[in-house]
Amino acid sequence: AGERSDEPPRKEEMRLMAELGVAARSQVDMEGKVIAELEAKEKEERHAHAARQREKQEAKLELLLRNKDAVEKKLESPAYSNSLQQEMLKGQLEEARVKVKDMVAELSQADMDIAAEKGAQRIMVGGGGAGEEESERARLIRTGMITPFANKAGSEKLAVSGTSHG
Repeated sequence: AGERSDEPPRKEEMRLMAELGVAARSQVDMEGKVIAELEAKEKEERHAHAARQREKQEAKLELLLRNKDAVEKKLESPAYSNSLQQEMLKGQLEEARVKVKDMVAELSQADMDIAAEKGAQRIMVGGGGAGEEESERARLIRTGMITPFANKAGSEKLAVSGTSHG
């Protein structure tokens, strides 16, 4: 016959402790919950930051478009019919068009970066059941490469010197 362990299974142990009035919780479950909450907050903060950056870029683009329109109106105005003025305005218009083009490209790149980040946050875990996904951070924590609180203030490791002072 197979050998029996003196220890009851963890769920049974937790049930027995609950019957005795002891509030017992699985450390793994607690860590998982804390990690999930921290990751959700971090994700929320990243999205808020990205939204603020996007608003700033859109405001800058709007200003560039207004400037470009103003230069185009000046080009059509009889008050700026002098050839030197026309040449100067054409240079300003070209510069404004380049800036608008660059800003539109930046906004498009930012949109692609956000989409790529969303895709990178989901990494299938090998050996997991169907639909089980794990973030890269969770995988590093699970494999012991980092701790759940590695990026939080106060978790820094102090270097200990092997030499004595004296």
